[in-house]
Amino acid sequence: MTTRRCGGSSEAAAAAAGREAGDVAPSLEKLPRELLVLMIADHMHEASDVRQLSLTSRSFFCLIRSPDLVAAWLWKRWGKKAPFMAMENDDVAVLRQLIEIQHADVDAFVDGCGLLHHASCEGKLEIVTFLLSVPGIQVNRQKSYDGWTALHLSSRNGHVAIVHELLQHPAVVVTIKSKSGITALYVACREDKPQVVAELLRHPGIDVNQTCGPWTPLHVACLHSHARVVRELLKHPDIRVNQKEVESNGKKGRSALQLCLLDRDNNASVATLKELLKHPGLDLGDMEAALRHAQADITLSRSAQAIADAL
Repeated sequence: MTTRRCGGSSEAAAAAAGREAGDVAPSLEKLPRELLVLMIADHMHEASDVRQLSLTSRSFFCLIRSPDLVAAWLWKRWGKKAPFMAMENDDVAVLRQLIEIQHADVDAFVDGCGLLHHASCEGKLEIVTFLLSVPGIQVNRQKSYDGWTALHLSSRNGHVAIVHELLQHPAVVVTIKSKSGITALYVACREDKPQVVAELLRHPGIDVNQTCGPWTPLHVACLHSHARVVRELLKHPDIRVNQKEVESNGKKGRSALQLCLLDRDNNASVATLKELLKHPGLDLGDMEAALRHAQADITLSRSAQAIADAL
């Protein structure tokens, strides 16, 4: 692959490109600048060993310094994949040109998901902020294979600032479920993202007790011994701390307190139990039953002591 240095005009570069290709093109100076640059870009692409010319390629930007021309070439060469290339390279200016000038579909899917999904998953705040400003963007659109939204993805990965931006969009549905029946709040609780949980709980449309399968967010946080998440959930005024899980036969199962006792006496489970025991609304009968259970199991001695101290 030939190394090209930065500098020089587009016209000079085009002439050089023509000489390398063995072409005689005395009329290049008469071509529109945009078409000229597109010809250069195409030559660079075809002459290189790299089948996908990166937006961050030094040789590319030495020739094309303006976002409108980069966008024009990307759109010509890659079509609906062009916005994804701009997004991957964090180039908001090029992405803006693709959407506003080339009329790329901001909601188009490539490989089962869209721009907002990718940017939210990867923590690209500037890209997400721009995308959310595009009129009509489908902020709740679900990925084709699992039904996750941008809010699910950013919540799972702990991108608090992106979760905040998504929640500011007037059309966002914070309680939407994936194909497997889980919400963004459930995901954040399961993945131990307390800051995301706190952000989600501030949204007026949140349902802190919404069940996802048999469990509420509090159930899954207790099951996985995520003490900091439990602390955030218990701050919510609508939390139903004594709510039972819903079994497949429709019967009520275990409480969050009982789920805390499944993981034995490791540091995380005991810390989670202690957070839960601070809530004044815990059912006394449930606490006494949990104490008897813990006292009967030698591996739950620390948990038994924590419950006894709370009674």
